Amino acid sequence: MGLELTQTLSQEGILNEKNKRARTFRSREVSLLDNRFKRGQVVSLRLKNFVTFDDVVLHASPSLNLIAAPNGTGKSTIASALCIVFCSNLKTLERASSLSEFIKRGEERATIEVTLYDPQSPETRNLRKVSRSFDKNRSESFIDDKPVRQSEIQSLCKSYNVQLDNLCVFLPQERISNFTSMEPKELFRRSLEAIGGSDLYISFADLVSKEDNLKRRKNEAEEDQRKIVDLEKEREQLENNLRFVEEVQKLKNDLEEMEFVREWLDYEEKRKSCVEKKEKKDEMKSTKISRENELKEISNELESSKDKLQTDRVELQSLNEETQQKREEIQLIRKKLDEIRTNIMQTLERHKQLKPDFQNRRKNIEQKHKIINSYQQSLSNHETLDELDKQVKEKREVVSRKKREYDDEREILRSQQMELERQKKELQKLMERKQQLENFRVCQLKYLEERNPGIQNVMKLVEQNSHRLHGNVWGPIGLEIRARDEYAARVLQACVPNSLRRTFVVEFDEDFELLTESICKDVNFDCVSIAGVPEARIATPSNLESLKVYGLYDVVSNIFDAPREIKLAMCSHTPYSSIYVGDEKAQEHTEDIVQKTSVHHWFNPKECFRVVVSRFTHEKIVQCDPLRPLSKNALIENRDDRLEEINGVISRLFTDIENLERKVNLQTQKLEQLGSSIRAEEAALSTVSRERNEVFKLLSEKKKLTSEVEREELELSKLNFDEEHLKMQETIASHRIEMFFKLEELQKLLKECIKIEKQLDQKVISCVNLSNTLKAQESEYNEKRDNFLKAKDEYISTKNEYTRERDELKAKYKELQEKAPIEKYGNIVQNYPQDLTSFNNIYNRKKARLTAISNIDPSTLASYERVKKELADLESKLQRNSSVLHEEESHFVEAKECFLEGIRNQVASMNTRFTQLFSFLECRGELVLKEVEELKNLSIEINVSFRDDQPLLPLSGARNSGGEKMVSIMLYIFSMQHLTKAPFRLVDEMNQGMDPWFERKIISLMVQDARISASSQVFLISPKLLTDLQFGSETRVHFIFNGPCVCSRQDSWNQLIAKYLEQDS
Repeated sequence: MGLELTQTLSQEGILNEKNKRARTFRSREVSLLDNRFKRGQVVSLRLKNFVTFDDVVLHASPSLNLIAAPNGTGKSTIASALCIVFCSNLKTLERASSLSEFIKRGEERATIEVTLYDPQSPETRNLRKVSRSFDKNRSESFIDDKPVRQSEIQSLCKSYNVQLDNLCVFLPQERISNFTSMEPKELFRRSLEAIGGSDLYISFADLVSKEDNLKRRKNEAEEDQRKIVDLEKEREQLENNLRFVEEVQKLKNDLEEMEFVREWLDYEEKRKSCVEKKEKKDEMKSTKISRENELKEISNELESSKDKLQTDRVELQSLNEETQQKREEIQLIRKKLDEIRTNIMQTLERHKQLKPDFQNRRKNIEQKHKIINSYQQSLSNHETLDELDKQVKEKREVVSRKKREYDDEREILRSQQMELERQKKELQKLMERKQQLENFRVCQLKYLEERNPGIQNVMKLVEQNSHRLHGNVWGPIGLEIRARDEYAARVLQACVPNSLRRTFVVEFDEDFELLTESICKDVNFDCVSIAGVPEARIATPSNLESLKVYGLYDVVSNIFDAPREIKLAMCSHTPYSSIYVGDEKAQEHTEDIVQKTSVHHWFNPKECFRVVVSRFTHEKIVQCDPLRPLSKNALIENRDDRLEEINGVISRLFTDIENLERKVNLQTQKLEQLGSSIRAEEAALSTVSRERNEVFKLLSEKKKLTSEVEREELELSKLNFDEEHLKMQETIASHRIEMFFKLEELQKLLKECIKIEKQLDQKVISCVNLSNTLKAQESEYNEKRDNFLKAKDEYISTKNEYTRERDELKAKYKELQEKAPIEKYGNIVQNYPQDLTSFNNIYNRKKARLTAISNIDPSTLASYERVKKELADLESKLQRNSSVLHEEESHFVEAKECFLEGIRNQVASMNTRFTQLFSFLECRGELVLKEVEELKNLSIEINVSFRDDQPLLPLSGARNSGGEKMVSIMLYIFSMQHLTKAPFRLVDEMNQGMDPWFERKIISLMVQDARISASSQVFLISPKLLTDLQFGSETRVHFIFNGPCVCSRQDSWNQLIAKYLEQDS
């Protein structure tokens, strides 16, 4: 296995190789230069202060170079470096927009050097060094340490056939999607450039240019042929036009004369129209005057009718008022008659009831005497009113006293209930806190499950198979550790990685194998065994007391709570017992800790420090990182609220609540007894009050009846029956006389009212008739007025129109006399029809004839000679160019066929290789050259099928998965490996989206090809390599160890490198 370890400067220090290994590299490079390297291939690449690298050199193999490293270590930086050193466009990378972004943080300048093999340069020992150095403001390029312009480096790349802008040769990971979305025509051109280099692509471009030129010249010949046809037609037209020149001149003269004649005819028509307008105006004037007289007559009649109607309405109003007055008088008399009739009826009724009334009064008085006697007997059965009042007062005092006592006891009960409620709320809070503490493990488990799906499944499987295990299983570790305060939680947050938090701990190695290989073999999880881990791993360092003077008071393994087994597992992974924790005092003594102690890793409340000592220079390199704020899922628990203490408080509160509930029940019973006593006293008070009220009511009724009896006896003694009878008869007689006189007065008023109402009806009928007559007259008046206004408007309009036409006619006559005097054109006008329509028909016929032949130019003869000469020139040119064009076309067809034959052979070779590669992967694939009439539309189509039941279909980003697209791209690029002229090729993230089976197959193909053929140099970049891969001496694997991810395993890597160097030597 040809294994190369790339020398890399990490943040923890520089891994320098031994002098013996350096000599081995140089001797191997010299031996390989003569035999295997080809012109333009990369021998070595050096990066200084570039992105994350300090100073690193990559020694390349002339065949296959596999570059592997975790994400973020700088794999793709190699592709960026090649792009930048050869002055390619930064858009090719799609990573940054300026060079300054590639300078390592904290440095001012970056340098890239690449050594290329060139057997045509013996003066430089067959090696050419291209370098580029740049800072934030300036960039410099060199060839063999001589400053050059960027264009010279680009020319050198062109001479070596380096194609960094061709995705078939140089494929960064950011542009993989661009390859799958590339049009078939563009894929053909990029493949052509990769296979034949720039010379073949230039030949193709020349053929396309010649094809376009031939097409353009054919179009020009066709255009000349069309021009000849047009010129022949124009010549025939000119020959015909020569006969019409004289006719055109005569028609122009006739039309000019007819223009004047038409103006005189038009004048005559307008004059006749003006005379007709004058006659019409006079007729409308007489009509207007007659309608105006009619309007005056109907207006006078209308005014007379209005006056008469107004007089009748006044009389009608007076009759209405008089009738209303009579009706009111009648109403008053009727009302008075009703009153007299009512008085008579009442008097008769009283006269009839006079004797029975006397008898009823005597009986009523006797009855009331009996009731008074019964009241007296009832009062004799009860106590006196004063005694009852005294009893009521005593009862009320007793009830009031007991109610006050009841209120005091109820206040005591309320205070006890409030205290009980307060203690229950406190108990509820403690129960919630207890539940929160009990749920802390559940929350942490949910957080771990979100970041590491499958953790809960592992816990369930462990619980279900506990009978099969030999010992205990703890974990995941993230659920078992508890920080003691916020500072400790922040330290744990920085120290404990996610991979350790999800790890399970077993007691024996047998359980480790049982879990990973049987019980949880289908679940992704981490597990560690503590069998054989010494207790010294978690022991507190002996020098801790001496370090307290610098503020370092403890180590990480002591600042959190966890089972002993968990601490052993954590310390076996990372030496937490040698990572110190300090307070604010440690911030002030940072320099002393570095210089005077052997501490390599410690924390203070704000920062985390690491000290790395070089194995060779013994220089201490200090790295300082800020301590991040605490996240919401930190492993911290408030020790003031421990679960045991909460349980004790809850127990005490339960006892207090039971005692209070007993007191509340006793107090409630006491209140119920008091309430019963109060209700009994109130019932007795109610009884006494009711008896007192009955006595008071009887006394009041007796007193009232006694006074009524005395008053009625007095009235009865004063009344005389005979005198009352005589008075009633006299009253009735007087009422009847008054009623007779009122009836006579009513009869008289009714006669007068009927007479007035008859007059009122006659007057109403007269008003209605007059009103209808007035409406008819108004309608007739409005109609006459509208007719008059219409006639008036028509007259004014006609008058204005007549005046305007008259003035226009006068101006027209004056103008015509100046242009064409009637004395001169009078006879000419008589020669034409006097009807303007007939005249216009003659004029239009002549004008149409003139229009039909008006395109005849007087210079027709000159035009005819010009056309004849142009026609002869074009025919001569067309005959001369036809022979040349035919000869060039035959040469182009031969060259095109030769080019296509070569392309067909190369695509066929690629297709054969592509089909074999897909068959090796147990899939199907083919490459199809799409030939069309025009060379510029040539294209290559990639057809693939990854399933047996699927036909061959074009590779598509929508149809195929990411892994299928990457497999197709790799095999397509690999199919032209034996044809390409590019000195080296690069594919970044070559296994992107692939499953391990495809990845293993493709790498095996690449390794086998590198072993059996001397093809182009290839760089394949991958974040990982599969295990058990077989490599030959032609393959070189580069591992990049860069960044903080390798710090914790620095010693292991040093041992591995030393072991490899010993074997290599």
